[in-house]
Amino acid sequence: MLVEYMKSKPQLISGKFSSSFTYKDAENEWQLKADSLNSMPEGQKDWKGWRKAWQDFRSRTKVKLTKNRKEAQSTGGGVPHLSTMTDVEEDILDVIKKISVEGHNVPESATGFTFSNAPSVSLYTNPDNVISKTTVSANSQHTQIELPLEAAQCPNEAVVVVQEDKTSNTPSIATKGNNKPKKQMPKKSQTLYNSATAAMDFKEYLKHKHKVKEEYYKEKIAFLEEGVRLKAKKDIYNILIIFFLQYVTWFSSL
Repeated sequence: MLVEYMKSKPQLISGKFSSSFTYKDAENEWQLKADSLNSMPEGQKDWKGWRKAWQDFRSRTKVKLTKNRKEAQSTGGGVPHLSTMTDVEEDILDVIKKISVEGHNVPESATGFTFSNAPSVSLYTNPDNVISKTTVSANSQHTQIELPLEAAQCPNEAVVVVQEDKTSNTPSIATKGNNKPKKQMPKKSQTLYNSATAAMDFKEYLKHKHKVKEEYYKEKIAFLEEGVRLKAKKDIYNILIIFFLQYVTWFSSL
C-alpha cells in the first residue's frame, strides 16, 4: 500500500522542494498517508516512521540491484548468482527509474564562466523570475573558458556573455535570445545529482546495516547470558545428586 501511494507522489520520492512544493507540503503528505496506514492492524508509526520505511525499502532494492549488476558483469566464469527481485521491489525500481529519467518541472539556474583580463561578476535575471544566468570572469591572458547553458522556459530572455578580445583591452558583449526550451539537465549537473543521491542512499544503507548488527549482538548477548544461567543451574543440580548419593551410601553402611 505504501509503494502504491508513492507511485502517485514523484515529488516525495525525489525530495526536491520548490515554491510550489515546500517541506511543509511534504510533511502534510506524509502525515495524511501515515493516518491512512495506521488505520490498518499492522500499521503503528508516525509519519517520520513511514518515511523511514520507504527509504529502507528503496535502499535495500538499490543494493540488491547493484549486486545483481555486479554479478552479471563478473568475469569469474560460471552461472551468475542473481537475487530474485520481488514484485514490490520491481514496483519500487519502476518508480525510481521513472523519476530519474523524467525529472520534475522545476526552474533551473544556468551559470556561465568566462575568463578575461579583468575579473568581474555579473548577474542577470528575467522579469518572470523563471531562470537566471550568471556570468563569472577571472584573470587570464590567453585562455577563455565558456560553459553555455540554454535558458529553459524563457525564450525571450537576453543572455549577456562577456568575452575576451585578444586584439584589444576592451571586452566584447554578445547578446543571445530566442533560446530553445531545454529538455534535459546538463550532463555535469546530472552527474552531481546522481552522485549526491548515491551518497545519501549509501548512508541510509550503512545506518540500516548498523541497526541490524546492533539487534544481532543484543540477541547474542541475551542468548549467552541464558546459557550461563542454565549451566549454573545444572551444576547445582549435579552437586545435589552427588551429595544425595553419598548420603545414601553412608546411611546404608550403618
